Amino acid sequence: MISKMAASALPVTFTRGLLCCAWLGLGVLVGTSCRPPLAACTDDAREDDDTREQALATPPLSHIFGHGPLKLDGQVACPGDTDWLYAYADCCHPAGVSVRWEAARGALEVDLLDAEGVPLSLDAPGDLAQRTPGEVRLMRASHGGPFLVRIRPGSEAAVPYTVELSAPVFVR
Repeated sequence: MISKMAASALPVTFTRGLLCCAWLGLGVLVGTSCRPPLAACTDDAREDDDTREQALATPPLSHIFGHGPLKLDGQVACPGDTDWLYAYADCCHPAGVSVRWEAARGALEVDLLDAEGVPLSLDAPGDLAQRTPGEVRLMRASHGGPFLVRIRPGSEAAVPYTVELSAPVFVR
């Protein structure tokens, strides 16, 4: 039998799967290789926002017309955990979202949806759909009513991000 001390001199890849990665303290067995365990992901303060239903159960986000966009710092996309934002904008002004993150940390998928979860079209004159590594900007030139933003991690790493939400409302 190989002791932990002797195992430390062995290569990390085990072709026969004879050694237990966890027993050796090397993580988990993935295929024929030991991989370090995934770091625990500390979610952001907006939890629970993992489903459309959870988002719709919260008051919609917005900002006073001329005093925006609403900035949400300190957001975190954890692996396998979708984040949802529920917003409301009065008619008929630009509304949407800009999401920024450090592209080297991983990818994020961002969608602009109606309250039913159906993607909003962004093909009218003045609409914007811009996706680059580290930033997604989705903006409707003229929108009124509720909308959702869905943010999904595209990697197995926690990805911190910042949201700028354009959802103007008029003070009544």
